[in-house]
Amino acid sequence: TRAVPELSELEQLKGQTGKTVTPMRPAGTVLLGGRRVDAITEGVMLDPGVWVRCVEVKAGRVIVRRADGP
Repeated sequence: TRAVPELSELEQLKGQTGKTVTPMRPAGTVLLGGRRVDAITEGVMLDPGVWVRCVEVKAGRVIVRRADGP
């Protein structure tokens, strides 16, 4: 089982870049700040290994968007 990070910890992820770990359909797992985090895209499907940036944390959900790199 995966621990659910505190909301304040999630807020610190805003603006960070990382990579998708699982396919994003549009929800999945990303690696941000050295941690695996459940996230959702803005409706876009992404493959594993794609660079993403955390653009928003809303209602305990981490929202990511494709990024060019770190």
